[in-house]
Amino acid sequence: MQSPPRAESMQKIRHFFLFGNKLLCSKGVYFPSDDSWFLQNVLNKESAVSNAHALEIGCGTGLQAITLAKRGFKVTASDIQKIALLNTNINAKISGVSIKTILSDVWQNIPNKKFEIICFNPPYVPSSADSLLKDINVDGGIKGREILDRFLLQLDEFLAKNGRAYFIQTQINDFKKTEEMLKKQKMKAEIIAKK
Repeated sequence: MQSPPRAESMQKIRHFFLFGNKLLCSKGVYFPSDDSWFLQNVLNKESAVSNAHALEIGCGTGLQAITLAKRGFKVTASDIQKIALLNTNINAKISGVSIKTILSDVWQNIPNKKFEIICFNPPYVPSSADSLLKDINVDGGIKGREILDRFLLQLDEFLAKNGRAYFIQTQINDFKKTEEMLKKQKMKAEIIAKK
């Protein structure tokens, strides 16, 4: 007789629902939280024109990538964690969409091409310099901007003319600095949704 799985192994995978499908979140991958669903709600209003490409940076479970694929975009999803890419691929298959996945630390391995939509829910929680419990899924560095700044510095290289970039930012992460960084790249920043 087979013994039941231990509670420890049962906790490795959690589930959530998207477009009527039960999707999974592997241990070590960011579980879709309020900020994830906030961004998903915005992206679910997008419509792809012919041959439009979209990129999700830090895909985790693939929530945003799947949403964009369902909206008609040809989607590339990247993450710094291999387990997140596997998670995204499984969830894409369950959802009946095709997504290209790339192991990448922000822009590091992203192909040199332009995307009509780029989205990112960056780690934005400020951490102390001596923090021993760094969580790659939420740790945004000393001021919570380390990853966001790396994203913004090269955004113009990958965003198509008239393209749109959607990302999450909190009040504690200095929106004025974000505006200044985008202005230097001749890009306009606009808050399109607040919570």
